[in-house]
Amino acid sequence: MEIKELRTKTGKSQKEFANAFNIPVRTLQKWEIGQATPPEYIPQMIERILEYEFDIYNKITKEEYIYNMLRLEQIPVKREHMPMIMKRRTVYELDIPGMIKTDNILKAAAFVLNDTNDFDIDLVCRINRIIDYGRDDEKEGMIRDVPVSISGTSYRPGIPDIDSVKEIIVSVSKNNDEIDRALSMMLYLMKAQLFRDGNKRTAQLAAAALLKNTDYVISIPFVKQKLFLKMLVEYYENDDDRQVKEFIRKEAVFRRSDF
Repeated sequence: MEIKELRTKTGKSQKEFANAFNIPVRTLQKWEIGQATPPEYIPQMIERILEYEFDIYNKITKEEYIYNMLRLEQIPVKREHMPMIMKRRTVYELDIPGMIKTDNILKAAAFVLNDTNDFDIDLVCRINRIIDYGRDDEKEGMIRDVPVSISGTSYRPGIPDIDSVKEIIVSVSKNNDEIDRALSMMLYLMKAQLFRDGNKRTAQLAAAALLKNTDYVISIPFVKQKLFLKMLVEYYENDDDRQVKEFIRKEAVFRRSDF
C-alpha cells in the first residue's frame, strides 16, 4: 500500500502519523502528493506494524472466500446457495461441470487449510490434483507438456521446465514478507500455467497454503474481479506485477474470521 493509504486507514492526521513513525511532517507530505518517493522498505515496514496495531485488513468468512473463488471461475452461484454449498449439498441450479468444480474447490480448500505442511512443487501438484479431479485424460496434478492458451490475451506461456519451476518456487518461498510471498507465488503460478486446467484455482489455494500459519488470506471480491482480471492480463503481457500486487494488497487481503 502507499503511504497515504496506510495513514488514512489509521485515521491519524499527517502530524500524528509522522510523529508515530519518526518521519518529518514535510517529508510525509511530499510522499503523499508524489513530490518524493519513500524507500521501498518504509511502507512495507509501516504496513507490517499497522497490521497488528490497527487491524487494517477487513475480515472474511470461509463462505465468502469460497464464494469469491467460485465467481472468479465464472460458476454462477448466488449468495443464497452458499449455505448449501458449504454443507456440500446439491444446488440444482448448477450444471454438472459447475457442481464438480465446486466440490473440488471445497475439497482442495479443506486440504490446504487443514493438512498442508511444507510448501514445494509436490504440494502445488497435489492441490491441482484435487482441484482438477475428474478430467477425462487423467492428467490432473501433472505438469503439462503441451501448449495452452489463455482467453482474452495474446500471451502464451511456454512449456514449463520442472527444474526452473522448482528453483522459482524455492526462491519465492524465501521472501520474509508473508503477504508479498503469497502474492508473488499466486501471480507466478497464474502466469506460468503449470497445469492443463485449474491454474487460477490452484494459485489461489497455493497462496492460502503459504498464509496458513498467519491470520490472512487472499480473496478477490466478486465486485472487483473484472478489474483484477484486466490487471492480470496486463501483468501477463508486460511482466510487471506492481500494479496488480498493489491492487490485491488494497482490495483482496483479508483477515480470516472463522477458518
